[in-house]
Amino acid sequence: NIYETNRLSLAVIKVFGETLMKIYCPVDEKETNIKTDGTCEQCDSDLTPLLRLKGLPKDYFEEALKLKETGYINKAIEKLIMAINVADNHSEAIIELANLYAQKCMFDEAIEQYDKALAIQPSNEDIQKARERAEELKVQSIREKNEQTRRLSLFKNLVIAAPLTAFLIGKKIKDWYFYVSGTFA
Repeated sequence: NIYETNRLSLAVIKVFGETLMKIYCPVDEKETNIKTDGTCEQCDSDLTPLLRLKGLPKDYFEEALKLKETGYINKAIEKLIMAINVADNHSEAIIELANLYAQKCMFDEAIEQYDKALAIQPSNEDIQKARERAEELKVQSIREKNEQTRRLSLFKNLVIAAPLTAFLIGKKIKDWYFYVSGTFA
């Protein structure tokens, strides 16, 4: 919860001293300490909205994990996208989003997110392996779709051919019967 994050941040400041947390003050245009009342040490501007914004990605990420655990994958994806929109370098959210996309067989989207995560953490082998696995699953999915299309095409041809074959065989049997019996229609 955003407000809990703000209260916790201010509580941490109060516990550990008058000024503890550093944040970029847009009024002073430099990094500054936050006082216990949530104001800038330099210009006394209220920075509590910035504290709330700073906590948003974490809140969205945690909410997404809870939604995922309860089976609400699409809503979890929405929350992860929101977390990433607020903090585009939130690698945990990016990786989780990629994993959920892969789980939903949205492999192009998953690969794109894995690439973003690799841009942030280029030496992370787990992300690289997950990306490679998504590539493999994408290829496998394409093969399966092609095979399914081929089988469906064969089935359609059979459905069309079977009655026609039965008609032609029936006509031949009828013609043969009339030929053998000596009667012609």
